[in-house]
Amino acid sequence: MWKKDKKSLMDMKEKDKEQLLEENFCGASIIVPDLEGILYMKEDGKKSWKQRYFLLRASGLYYSPKGKTKASRDLVCLVQFDNVNVYYCKEYRNKYKA
Repeated sequence: MWKKDKKSLMDMKEKDKEQLLEENFCGASIIVPDLEGILYMKEDGKKSWKQRYFLLRASGLYYSPKGKTKASRDLVCLVQFDNVNVYYCKEYRNKYKA
């Protein structure tokens, strides 16, 4: 899904988005898909959101700091998934200015 062009993702129906989240992150046996790509991150003490390269793995969410490579040794763990609930929100651009 993440490799599709922006227009096709924008045209995706809200029901389809919710179903995709439920299939991958809800239920008794959760299988976390390996995903990677650019997300926006606001660092502590900063006012603006910056693009960072993120990797979602079963063990946690990792990102590559500015100036570092995408190699495993340079990744920083943002959160480990021992017992974490995943939420998503609507209107995040307005609410968080992201």
